[in-house]
Amino acid sequence: MFDKIRCALIKPGFSTICNCLIRGIPITSYLIDNNKEFMNNAKILKKNKIGNYYFNFDLALRSTILTASNKKKRLQIFKICKKFKWGGEDLLIKYIDKLANA
Repeated sequence: MFDKIRCALIKPGFSTICNCLIRGIPITSYLIDNNKEFMNNAKILKKNKIGNYYFNFDLALRSTILTASNKKKRLQIFKICKKFKWGGEDLLIKYIDKLANA
């Protein structure tokens, strides 16, 4: 599902963020309520220059459309995302197995 997406307008939950960032998809977050997880995640995305957030849906949609049509910005975000290291869950499983078998 995520492989054909140029830019995402999302509620910034952890799983959706990961699915986007693994593929280098720019994220615009729409924050509806006072959800602390979503707000924290959206602020982190903005701080790292891989996303932005809005409380107004029209502004969020406009930002998403602008980002989707800005190839240079999408490429910058893609390059940032490709520097991330993924697979931490595999390392954790190996670590737990090592402790369990010690």
